[in-house]
Amino acid sequence: PQKNTGFFSDYKEAIDIPCSNQREENNITQLIVKFKSRMAWEKNLIKASLSTTKSIEKNFKKRFPAYIYIETRNRDLCEYEASIRISGDLQDHIKSNEGKLLSSLDVKLKTGNILGIVDFKLFIPDARNGENEIIATKLLSKLGILAPRTKMIDVKINGKNNKMIFQENPSKEFIESNN
Repeated sequence: PQKNTGFFSDYKEAIDIPCSNQREENNITQLIVKFKSRMAWEKNLIKASLSTTKSIEKNFKKRFPAYIYIETRNRDLCEYEASIRISGDLQDHIKSNEGKLLSSLDVKLKTGNILGIVDFKLFIPDARNGENEIIATKLLSKLGILAPRTKMIDVKINGKNNKMIFQENPSKEFIESNN
């Protein structure tokens, strides 16, 4: 996948051109997560899933370097460097999906932003009552109460497709987007 395609693509070291096609929420079709060390990530996830405690222990919440790719409707890919860890307090944030382990993720982008967001969660829908999480945040927002931007999104993690809840973390960008 290429980053910053177009006229200036040969000069991407000199000038960083943002991926213009991901500026509209409905233009994003898929989010792709690729860990720099897939083996290290999966080893940590397996250990966390085998833990006998109900909560996810802090030692399993270390950050792993990764790349996030945004695929747009016209099949453009935008690449971002990220730091990712397991998210959630309880084991309901880790599940097996067709023989593959999946967890809720806490993502911090090191480069760029997605719709102005640099810090967000990708939740397993069951861990947040599925569509109810999206309805609740939309309702709060319509009532004029600050609520994080939240939507269901297709996510591919290390080659495995999943539906996950994308939710921005309350941060500086959250405050700015809500004036």
